[in-house]
Amino acid sequence: MLICRLFFLVLLLSCSALAEEAAPKAHQFRSTEKILNSAIPGCSDDAWRSPNVVHLLSDVVGQAEKYSDTSPPRWNHLEYIEYSQNGSRLAGQKMIQQLIDPLAPLVLAECLEGSGRFIQAIERTLDTLSQQPSWTLPAHDINFLNLRGDYSVDLNACELAHDAAWALKLVGSRLNPDVRTRMVSALKTRVFMPLRKATDTRDRKNPLGRHWWIEAASNWNAVCISGVVGAAYALEIEDLDYWLAFGRKYSRYYLGSFKEDGYSDEGPSYWNYGFGAYLRLRETFLWSQPNGDDLLSDPMARLIATYATFFSFPSGTVAPFGDAPQQIRISEVLKAHAEVAVGLATIDYWKKLNDKISPKLRLNDAVWRLWGQPKAAPGLIQPLFKSACSVFPVAGVAVFRPSNADQCQNCLSVALRTG
Repeated sequence: MLICRLFFLVLLLSCSALAEEAAPKAHQFRSTEKILNSAIPGCSDDAWRSPNVVHLLSDVVGQAEKYSDTSPPRWNHLEYIEYSQNGSRLAGQKMIQQLIDPLAPLVLAECLEGSGRFIQAIERTLDTLSQQPSWTLPAHDINFLNLRGDYSVDLNACELAHDAAWALKLVGSRLNPDVRTRMVSALKTRVFMPLRKATDTRDRKNPLGRHWWIEAASNWNAVCISGVVGAAYALEIEDLDYWLAFGRKYSRYYLGSFKEDGYSDEGPSYWNYGFGAYLRLRETFLWSQPNGDDLLSDPMARLIATYATFFSFPSGTVAPFGDAPQQIRISEVLKAHAEVAVGLATIDYWKKLNDKISPKLRLNDAVWRLWGQPKAAPGLIQPLFKSACSVFPVAGVAVFRPSNADQCQNCLSVALRTG
């Protein structure tokens, strides 16, 4: 162990020296452009027919046409209960995902065209979802409480709520009022009411139970809170102020899932997932409370935003440390968004990477990609710089890159972790 620590100390000193040599001029990476967020336009707005939006959505119409010409997928009870019988997640999760898949391309294609061509298919999809027996994944409902109407919010329920709320917001009055009423009722019954009950219980010093994630230091916290608060905002729910306060109060627990040096023990795939949700939550607050505190005003949050930059290799790959598969890649668009927020990149760099929207992207993520732009976080005392070498001293991780990575092909990069 002593030899390991001495070895890492040598790496730290070497990395510091390389950083001084390789550090570019700070002004090269600091963004001075002011980004102002406006309200998200409804599908009837001509902003959806602008050349940039048409380009970003060019791949969704064909997929929407396929869903429009076919019947919605059906709920399969046997696949849902399979996890409780043999521990296999695949069939149930695939079935759940197929139910939500049509919504994003149908809504985005309708917004792009504005012709009403996809309205009936959107209504069928929303009705299918609002009448779905459970919104939670099978692995999160092993006692079938959700199937019996005792609802709880998990990683899927929060995202489904977020997507459905945006569908109602974007398509607006062109939806059948009965379809809207059924979905609003489902959102309140399956998401907002169970969470109000959980927080009320917590206020009385009782356990959170199935909603443990409200105070958890994990990606669950960021994903679920982002989905719930985003849904409340898009729905313009009557108690929106409560949900905004809920998001600000409890999202700080997510920051506790990182080391003091910004390193993610959950790994790069969960930085994509969890911190991506945290940035979408930040955008929701910027839209709803433009004069409120920025979620990246917290120094720890800004440090976490640099994780992707300082852990990545020039090739775009990363070491599969933590709970990450081989060949994992950090999202370039998400990484660029975070870099603009903390002064490591310019808005133009992000725009170049923010390319076509995949038909497989969730609707709330697509809305963020289309209408949310990176905004520099407050409190940047001095510009950051990119380095050929990065050290996470608390985690015991060092990443070495070639200092001339832009001009170097097939060069070696190395990530080491001690302990």
